[in-house]
Amino acid sequence: MSIPSGPPHERNVISGLLRNEFLAHEQLTTDRHALTPQPWLKSKHFQTGWLGEIYDVLVHGGLVDIYQHLTAHPGTDRTTAVVQIVTQHMWRRYEEKALAGLPGEALEDPQFWQSLQGQLRDMADPDRPTDLRHVRHDAYAILQQAPGPPSQASGQPSRPRQRDEWGLWGELAVIDAVIDNPAWGRPGHDAKFCYTPSDPEASPYWLQPQDFSDHTFAEVWDALVTGPDPAVALPEASDPTLRPEQRRQAIAEHIWQRLWHNDRARAADDPMAAARLKDDTYPALWTFLNGGSPNLHSNPELATHYAVEHVLEPSIPSAIHALAGQVASDGQMDASLPDVAAKLSETLAALDALKERINQGPRTSTTYSPADQGPGAVPQTNNGFADLDKERRVVLSLISDPTQFAADWRVQRLHRHDFTKPEHRYLFQASKNSLNQQGLPHDPALLAQEAARLAHHDRAAPLNTIELLQLQQAAASQQAPAAAGQAAGHLIFLTVRRATQRASTVMSTAANRRGAHPGHLIDQSRDQIVQATNEALRYDYAPAPDRPNTAAPAG
Repeated sequence: MSIPSGPPHERNVISGLLRNEFLAHEQLTTDRHALTPQPWLKSKHFQTGWLGEIYDVLVHGGLVDIYQHLTAHPGTDRTTAVVQIVTQHMWRRYEEKALAGLPGEALEDPQFWQSLQGQLRDMADPDRPTDLRHVRHDAYAILQQAPGPPSQASGQPSRPRQRDEWGLWGELAVIDAVIDNPAWGRPGHDAKFCYTPSDPEASPYWLQPQDFSDHTFAEVWDALVTGPDPAVALPEASDPTLRPEQRRQAIAEHIWQRLWHNDRARAADDPMAAARLKDDTYPALWTFLNGGSPNLHSNPELATHYAVEHVLEPSIPSAIHALAGQVASDGQMDASLPDVAAKLSETLAALDALKERINQGPRTSTTYSPADQGPGAVPQTNNGFADLDKERRVVLSLISDPTQFAADWRVQRLHRHDFTKPEHRYLFQASKNSLNQQGLPHDPALLAQEAARLAHHDRAAPLNTIELLQLQQAAASQQAPAAAGQAAGHLIFLTVRRATQRASTVMSTAANRRGAHPGHLIDQSRDQIVQATNEALRYDYAPAPDRPNTAAPAG
């Protein structure tokens, strides 16, 4: 069988490695000075399977074998040697697959190997018209388009939100300042945008691409600071022998090439990327990156203040909106309650990381609404997540057989707010109380009276007397009531759905409030998610985690 050629940017990366065995170390590793530097591009990021396998064998021994062979045989034809060595590595890989019981039809298919060698010969051709300096940018495009969720190292697109002139000015000012002072954007003594996150897997930068309102500026920040192989880490960015304008030009070219290669790779499927390649986006971008903007009139020393006031904090409402949508989706997914709790815990972690990043930036003079201003009234609604028939069955079953309170763990997890109808809610509470209060017989008539008293004590609306009498009579006439356990579990499940829906609504309502303090907004959202998580964890014993200490550092 013949094999597909694959997209040009994937082929360009493989071609670069086949033609220069040092490129992986020079352009695709996170720390070239580490004892064992690791490439930030992985085989799983390739959309074309066989090209990903070629990449994997190259970075795991193939490039070393190529170097050793060419060193030992300096007069050999490079292309022929490279094709043979990589083919041998691939053959061994497919043999191992076959021994492990994995599909290995390629071993018996001469056409596959002929096609593979032809593809390798084409990519290893030293006269192939690709610039080896740009392999890093094609690799970045592979990472951006990798299947599955976006890699944390690759950054994320900006969050859609309302753009304003001051916000765009602030974004430009931050980028311009870091281009002129690259040490501010990389870990070290002079770093201004770095911190040590509590999650060791998190990015060490408190300003992230998704905080920018402009998509192009978000990608510029990723190429400049937060992404793999960033411009601030270029040797030219820290070369003391270069003049400032030379250093800026090297950084500008790196960013421009990164964005241009990324748009070129996705232009076929992204009309906006295709449009940017044709309009004045890239000429204007080069003008700014290479020479700055004379109309900015910004103070580079205030870059971190601009970053907080004009970039990070204005992005919080849209971030909360996005998380609110995720919470609503998590609450409705067809999964067990522990799984729902696990998804909600991920949202808690995202909120905590957001608060942590805010607290790393300098304090600003921005005026926000009073701290005690809540998200406003949120209508109490069941949103269809109620089952009155099961509520009635559970109440009648527990009145008739109160031993289930001690015998069934699902009944033990029930709370009165699992019942949406007041008569059901207070009858359940009265029935539960009767087991804990001496002198209160477990009699349907007395329980109905106790339910009415409990409602009056809570200053709730008077219960429907006819409804109470009907429930009382139904309980008294039951001969063999059905067990309440399964229906009780269903009521808890519906409570979780109501709780997540309410959390989502509160978060969205709070995010819509003009002038909301970002820190308070995150805290309000977190409180809602904790409540929903604890509802889901009633099928487990572990409560939701306490809010971490994210107080702003002193000074």
